[in-house]
Amino acid sequence: MKNSTRPSRKLKISLLVFFFLVLHACVIIPVKPVKKCSQDSGVYQNALQLLSSRYETLEGKISIQLKTAEGKIAFSGHLYAKNPNSLRFSAYGIFHQLKFLLIKQGNFIAWKDFDSGRQYQGPLDTCPDFPSHLPLKPRFMRDFIRILFLNFPHPVIFTSAGQIPGSCQFDLSCAWGIFGLTVDPEYSLPLQMEKTGEKTESTGFIITFSDYLPASIGYVPHTYKIKTHGINMKIRFKTLKINPHLGENIFIPKLP
Repeated sequence: MKNSTRPSRKLKISLLVFFFLVLHACVIIPVKPVKKCSQDSGVYQNALQLLSSRYETLEGKISIQLKTAEGKIAFSGHLYAKNPNSLRFSAYGIFHQLKFLLIKQGNFIAWKDFDSGRQYQGPLDTCPDFPSHLPLKPRFMRDFIRILFLNFPHPVIFTSAGQIPGSCQFDLSCAWGIFGLTVDPEYSLPLQMEKTGEKTESTGFIITFSDYLPASIGYVPHTYKIKTHGINMKIRFKTLKINPHLGENIFIPKLP
């Protein structure tokens, strides 16, 4: 009488084949080497400036999340931008109802809040604050476009400062101030900028770039996080077109 607890010959062969395949896979699958940080800061400075020079326009559907001490708000919209100073953003509610419209061209801006009826058209420097559900200063739009295009105020100076596993850290100095810059060594592009010194204002400004995906001009970020003065802002592109043709009428600062 056979012992039913002993594995059959067929099962033994199956187990041997399984372990052989596992072992074989472990042997032939190459381990991707971790790219080391280059101590030459010019590598990353050149990569950033090259990408920025190729960025001319963008268009996409975006989602925005804002968090302040007063609470949270989230909304979706459509964004058009032209490097270095033109932007149009439309925020929508349910049933694609227009809730907020903002248009910036150079130093002129126009915006309208369709819930309250508040609106403004005129110079950016004299623009009143946006409605409370968009807790950002109008002048933030001036730098926001540069953030989108990774086009920082020139001159930009990189200084070698060290490295951490899987990334590189440098000091970056530009018209905004002095930042601690974390760079991805694989793509030579920024992951985070944190203000460490400021020429005119206090510190406490952090920008994070993530979700780099390939595009016609190279790898570009699809998610941006901005933390400044008690405001946490996350912008994610659901769709993104790089360098589409955008007519000039898109950025004329006039309201419906």
